[in-house]
Amino acid sequence: MNKDNNEYQEISKVGLLDLSCPVTYTKEAGLSWNPQGPRDLISERARVSVPPEIAKGKSGALMDYLADHKHWSPFEMVTAGFLIETPRDISRQILRHRSLHFQEFSQRYADPLKDVGVLWNLRQVRGQDTENRQNSLEDVSYHVQRNSEEAMSHALRASVAEYEYLINQGVAKEVARVVLPEGLTMSRMFVSGTIRSWIHYCYVRCDMSTQKEHREVAEKVRSILWDILGLDIDEED
Repeated sequence: MNKDNNEYQEISKVGLLDLSCPVTYTKEAGLSWNPQGPRDLISERARVSVPPEIAKGKSGALMDYLADHKHWSPFEMVTAGFLIETPRDISRQILRHRSLHFQEFSQRYADPLKDVGVLWNLRQVRGQDTENRQNSLEDVSYHVQRNSEEAMSHALRASVAEYEYLINQGVAKEVARVVLPEGLTMSRMFVSGTIRSWIHYCYVRCDMSTQKEHREVAEKVRSILWDILGLDIDEED
């Protein structure tokens, strides 16, 4: 690990892949796409369920009204898809959000070492907070840091070597993968959900009680989401 001061280094990548888009369709003319920003689309769907004087306003004002009054149902009218690359132990946590939908890279069919990769830079070393089991502390000693990094490095190199050995022996990928360390093996997943589900995810996982590596993912999602919505939502109902 190339960081003597044990600073946290970002390890996950998040990218927006798709957004809902209105279409028109007739059997004669077929399908045509009508690109429209999420703010306009959410506002259009919301106009049927807000006071008339609000419905007549521009999309920006209507979006602000929806957020201020915690009127979240119109945010279910638009879906967003993200590509997330993160260690497998963090992807297990993301999968717990059952209102989202997932397609994850399979280690049964592809080589995780070549197609996704492992974390040769390892992970930040943190100590256990004895007063809060959901918290970890960064003030570990240099001795603990270095010994922990050596242990992680040894485990990673040994497991990669064993994985390659098993593959070369003709062992199936679905069996060989059991020797790879979950927290040092990367995963790639497509995640789709309504804007409302993503807002909820951000509230939960941007909280300081969330593991730091997972919080990194959520904060990147939130940065993209808040930008495309043009909102700064402070709290959820």
